[in-house]
Parts: sequence; C-alpha cells; structure tokens
Amino acid sequence: GEAFGEHDMLYHGRFVFPEMVHVPLLVRAEGLPRGGVVDTPCSLTDLAPTVLELAGVPVPAGLDGVSLRH
Repeated sequence: GEAFGEHDMLYHGRFVFPEMVHVPLLVRAEGLPRGGVVDTPCSLTDLAPTVLELAGVPVPAGLDGVSLRH
C-alpha cells in the first residue's frame, strides 16, 4: 500500500494505517476457483506455500506460511 496524502503524509511512513497494510492480492491460477476469496488475514509468507502447492511441488518442512488454496 501507499499513502497519497491521507493522514497528511506521502509514501511510506512509520505508521500502519489500513490503506498501507491491507493490500489486495489477486491470483489467477489453474486449480483455483474463479472469484474465490480468502477472508482470513494472510501474509506474503503464505504466497510461497500457495504457489508451490498449485505447481504440485511439495512444500518444504519449516517453510513459513500456509497455503491459501484451502
């Protein structure tokens, strides 16, 4: 996310306003239903396990994050 003048600031700052930390991530891939939405909070650490699972590659033990496919 970016700030474009909201809260009297530009770019990134030391604050965590929702528009800076809640950023949508759109993924289109075979094996994912169209229009699917993950309602629970997730992180970019969940992206690697998700991509690996979609590619049919085993997720290494100890990898941070969880697949968002389920």
